[in-house]
Amino acid sequence: MAAVNTSPARARSYDSPVRRAKAARTRAAILAAARESFETRGWQGTTMREIAAAAGVAVETVYAMVGSKAAILDRLMDVAVVGDEEPVPLRDRPEFRRLSEGTRADRARVVAELMWDINSRVGGLERAAQQGAVVEESVATLQADSLARKRVTLREGLDLMGVASPTEEQVIGILAVTSSDVYLLLTREFGIDRQGYVGWLAATIREHLARGALRRSRRTPS
Repeated sequence: MAAVNTSPARARSYDSPVRRAKAARTRAAILAAARESFETRGWQGTTMREIAAAAGVAVETVYAMVGSKAAILDRLMDVAVVGDEEPVPLRDRPEFRRLSEGTRADRARVVAELMWDINSRVGGLERAAQQGAVVEESVATLQADSLARKRVTLREGLDLMGVASPTEEQVIGILAVTSSDVYLLLTREFGIDRQGYVGWLAATIREHLARGALRRSRRTPS
């Protein structure tokens, strides 16, 4: 008589490298389609159905893998700020830490170069978020949270630059001139290139910082 295998059956694993890779490709396709739509059609012109169609998936898949329309935009902006999906905040990245190096003019130029890179990635998305904030409370909350994070990041950057107790006027002024709105105005409406933008922004930041005292323990040559 044949022996009967009484050991419990091994459950089939649905978490395999192949499945994870496929899910990652699908998620990337959804985000790429959403980014293209937000940047070209804005908030109102972007629909979940169109995102799904462009990504080649069902609408239900978009919700399951990435979330709501507001959640997708939030995810895209987070990635756009740092330029990749690595879980490393901007303040811990080498390009941000460079704010403590060189002369005051060098540091202002580092800020300007960093803001060109960030705004070139996030500008169209932030414009879509501004449109969405008018009609969607969740997007308005997203906008408020984003501004709060920008203020914190700016103060961290000023601290690295050696700026002692920046005034509210300085903070607001630098937030304004480094905003994606100003970037889009200069580059899209007036055709300013990278060199022109970086030169203008660095000089403008130096003017704002000249109105406040620099921390004595971090004096740098002019």
